[in-house]
Amino acid sequence: MLGEAKLISGMKKWLALLFFVPVLSASEAPLPLVARTPPGTFEVAFDGKQDHYYILYRSLDLQALGSPVVMALGTAGAMSLKDRFRPTPREVFYRLQEIPGAESLDTDGDGTSDYLELAPDLFDVAGTPRGNPFNSMTRIRLKDGTYRLTAALFDDYSVKELNRPDRHINFLAFPLHEPSPAVAFINSFEHLGHASFLALLETHYDIRNQGALHGRLGWIPDDSGGSAGRYVFTLRALDAASFETVRSLYHLLTTNGTLFDGNLFYRPIGSGLAMYRRQQKAYEREGIPVIAEDERRPLDHYVALNAGEAYGLLRVFEADERPTILDVALYRELPNDVPLLRGIITETPQTPLSHVNLRAVQNHNPNAYIGNASAHPDIAPLIGKYVRYRVEPDGFEIVETTLEEVEAHLAALRPEKPQLPLRDLQQREILPLEDLGFESSAFVGVKAANLAELTKISSVPRETFPEMGFAVPFAYYDEFMTHNGFYAKARAMMASDGFGDDPVVRDAALRDLRDEIRKGKVPEGLWQALSKVQAAFPPGQGIRARSSTNNEDLPGFNGAGLYESYTHHPDEGHLSKSVKQVYASLWKLLAFEHREFYRVDHFETAMGVLLHPNYEDERANGVAVSRHDFGEAFLRPYYANAQAGEDLVTNPEIRSRPEEWLLDHRWSDPAGRRLAPESRPIRLSASNQVPLGQGVLTDAQVSQLGDSLFRIVNHFRRLYQGSSPDFAMEIEFKITDKDQLAIKQARPWVN
Repeated sequence: MLGEAKLISGMKKWLALLFFVPVLSASEAPLPLVARTPPGTFEVAFDGKQDHYYILYRSLDLQALGSPVVMALGTAGAMSLKDRFRPTPREVFYRLQEIPGAESLDTDGDGTSDYLELAPDLFDVAGTPRGNPFNSMTRIRLKDGTYRLTAALFDDYSVKELNRPDRHINFLAFPLHEPSPAVAFINSFEHLGHASFLALLETHYDIRNQGALHGRLGWIPDDSGGSAGRYVFTLRALDAASFETVRSLYHLLTTNGTLFDGNLFYRPIGSGLAMYRRQQKAYEREGIPVIAEDERRPLDHYVALNAGEAYGLLRVFEADERPTILDVALYRELPNDVPLLRGIITETPQTPLSHVNLRAVQNHNPNAYIGNASAHPDIAPLIGKYVRYRVEPDGFEIVETTLEEVEAHLAALRPEKPQLPLRDLQQREILPLEDLGFESSAFVGVKAANLAELTKISSVPRETFPEMGFAVPFAYYDEFMTHNGFYAKARAMMASDGFGDDPVVRDAALRDLRDEIRKGKVPEGLWQALSKVQAAFPPGQGIRARSSTNNEDLPGFNGAGLYESYTHHPDEGHLSKSVKQVYASLWKLLAFEHREFYRVDHFETAMGVLLHPNYEDERANGVAVSRHDFGEAFLRPYYANAQAGEDLVTNPEIRSRPEEWLLDHRWSDPAGRRLAPESRPIRLSASNQVPLGQGVLTDAQVSQLGDSLFRIVNHFRRLYQGSSPDFAMEIEFKITDKDQLAIKQARPWVN
C-alpha cells in the first residue's frame, strides 16, 4: 500500500515514497511532494514562482539526470506537474528543475526557447500550442495536424474503425535517433493516409533521408461500453522497430500528448511482432506497456504491397484460375503467375519481392494482403461488381463504380503509340560472358549483358558469379523463326477469328505455336554453334538456359516471370532442345498479353539465351534490392528475401513464407571485421520451411550479400546514370551446396 512522501534521513534534497520514487529539486524552493493520481501515475506538487518555468525529469537510474517528461510556466503559489507515463515495476526517480525565464533552455533544439514556446500568446484559438518545447517540428496548420495532442484534438482528428467503436489517427515521427526528434499528429479528415501529409512536410524537412516512422494511434474502449479504454500505437506491419526505437517513440508520444494518463500501449504487429518477441525482456525490464499478439484486431492483417488506385470487376480466384484485364482479383492463395489485371488482393501474406508484387509494381496494380478479405464487410458485398480499389500504406478503400469508368481508366493506362524494343541482329556469334558487357544488351538482352557486367566488378569475388557462361544473340532467334516460317504463322494466328476477342481461343492458338517452335528445325549455323558451346562445359554438367529478351529487365519494365528458363540435363541430347524451349516461351499467353497491352511490337521483340552451369542441390535462393520502404531506413537500407532449397522466393509454393532481412553493407568489411554495430542486420521474419529457431542465411552470408549489393548498385549507378536517390538494383542469388553466395541476375529496380 502507498505511503506518504517523507524526507530520507541525512539527505536534504531527496524525498521518497514507498516503492522507491525519490525526487530531487534543482532549486532551493520548498521541497516538493509526490503523490499517486487516480490512474496510478505520479504527480509532483510544489510552490512555484512567476517569471520562471519548471521541468520534471524522469529516470529509472538514481545516478542519471533522466529525461524531461513535462514542462510548465510558473505561477506564484501551489503548482503540480503530472508524469503521464504508465507506472513501472522498477524504481522511478524524479528531478524538478526551476529555471528563470531569462535563462531559458531550448530542450527540443528547434531554435526557440522553452519559455517562449510555453508563452500564452503562442497558443491558437483552440488552445493548442503553435510551438512545443518537447517537439522540434514547426510549420503545421491546425487543419492539417498538431505538435501536441489533446483529448479534444484527438476527437476532432480521429476516424472510426470499421464496424467497431475504435477510433484512430496517424502520426509521423522523425528523426527518432537524433537529439531533436519531432512528431506530428495528423488530421485524418484532411489526410487519409501518411502520403499527402508527408508531401506537405517535405517542403520544409528532409524527411526521406531522416527515416520517418509511419504510425497509427488508436483509442480502444473497454467492453463496459463506458468511457474507459486505452490508447494504442502501432507501426506498419512490415516495420521491424527495435526496442530502442519503440522506447524513444513511446517517450516522444507521451511527452507530446496531454491525454495519456498511464494508458498508452505499444502493439507490435507483422514483422514488429517477431522483433518484440526477441526483445521482450527489455520491454518488461523498463515497464513499457505492450499489447501482445492475442489482442490483435482484424486490420492488423493488412499489408499494402503496392499503393495505387484501379478500376475493375471484383472477383474471387483460386491460385490456378486466370483473371482478365478487367478484373480486380481476390486470391485465396498466393498465385505463382499473375496475368494483366487491374488490382490484387490476397488472403495469404506476400513479400515485396515476389513475382506477384514485382508484376503489380511494374503494371501499376494496387496490391495488398488483407486477411480473410472475402468476408470483410467492406469487400464481401462488392464481389461480382465493378469497383474502384485504392491501396495506401495505412488502409484500403473499395467502392462500387461503373463499367464505363473501368474502361476509361484502362484506356488511359495504355501507351498511345507502338513500342519498338531495341533489336540488333548484326552480331551472329555466341560469345562468352567475358567478351560481353553492359553495352551488349542490344544484341543479347539485358539479363545476359548485366550478368556479364557483374563479372567485371573487381571488388566482388569472382566466384560469386557463374564460373563460365555464354550468350546466344538475337540474330539466331530471328534466323530460327524465319527458317521455319514461324513469323508468318504468328501473323496468321493473330488475324484468325476469335484470337483478339476470346482469351480461350487465344490461349489455345499460342499453345499450338509454342508446340511448333519446340519442334522446329534448327538452322545448321545455330546447330554447330550450340554444339561448340555444349562441348565447352565439363562432361556431366547441367546447363541452365535462361531467357534474355529485349523486353525484360529494363528500367521501368522488369518483365518478371514473363518468359521461361530451362535446365538442360546431360542425358537430354543436343543443347538446341532447351534453347528452343526458351524461344517458345516468348509466345506464352502472359507475355503476349503484356506486350499487346503496352503496344510492344511482337515481331521486334527478340529472344536471346543466357547459358551457364546449373546450380545443383542449392541450399537457399533469394532476392535482394538495394532499397526498402520500411522503418529505420537510414540505418539499414537494403531488403532481402531468402528461402531454403529450391522453393523459389519469386514463385513460392502455396503458404510458403521466406526469411526477410534488413541489411547494410557497413556491418562488416571483406575481412570479416564488424564495423558498425548499429547497422547489424535485422531478420524481420523467419522462414516457415526450416525448423523453428533455425535460419536460412548465416550471419556471414548476410554480411557478404550486403557488401556485394553495395558494390553492385554503385557500379550500375554509373552505367545507368542513376543520379536519383531512388535508383536501386535488384539481384537474384543462391547459396550453393558449398555454402557459397552465387549471384545470377541483376536488374534495375522498378519502383
